[in-house]
Amino acid sequence: MKKIIAKRVKRALLICLTAVLVIEALIFVMLLYSKSEIEEYLEVYDTGTATYEDVMMVDLNLKDYVRIGGNETYDYVLSRSYWLFDATVMADYKRVDRMGSAFIYEGSGGKTYVLIETDDWCRYFRVYSISKGVLKDQ
Repeated sequence: MKKIIAKRVKRALLICLTAVLVIEALIFVMLLYSKSEIEEYLEVYDTGTATYEDVMMVDLNLKDYVRIGGNETYDYVLSRSYWLFDATVMADYKRVDRMGSAFIYEGSGGKTYVLIETDDWCRYFRVYSISKGVLKDQ
């Protein structure tokens, strides 16, 4: 009886191990494919210094955003396509209005900040413009 149980356990473990290896191989192939696709999107949207690794850090929720540039008025950041501004970076601000793809927030002291969803996006990331002074270094 013990031999039969041991044989069944060994067989079940072998099946589980095989399934894990097959799943890992599929994930590896998908990551290789998505890497070339992500790098192509990064080039198309001219995201500056952003890399595949930055996109993966953002997609895996290890970072909220990656700063990719800016001007005297706005910082440009790369983040998830569905970035939850209120729950992360903009938690200290109250959303007071929305005009199209622009979200208007009011901070302490009545100062107004703007976050704009740009048209540069794909299923992996989106580029945002956000008023200077809002973002903290990660």
